[in-house]
Amino acid sequence: MDKLLTLLENDSTLTSAQIAAMLDKEEGDIKKAIAAYEKDGVILGYKTLIDWDKTDREYVSAMIELKVIPERVGGFDKIAEKIYSYP
Repeated sequence: MDKLLTLLENDSTLTSAQIAAMLDKEEGDIKKAIAAYEKDGVILGYKTLIDWDKTDREYVSAMIELKVIPERVGGFDKIAEKIYSYP
């Protein structure tokens, strides 16, 4: 059933009926195979990918790199407190 997994990987919105038609199998067999894959941890989950650029959502992501020298008293904890206090 590698073809089943490939189909799901490419489009997780496919129904078991659609997959059965594509693979020329019974829908019940497809449902059982998917359930078994989920139970065995072969299928770990389903994910939706969204193109946020095509929505009204305004979102900025940033990575900030810091080079710090910890103080003798407080070490990195004092620096971390100061950083996470920013909104």
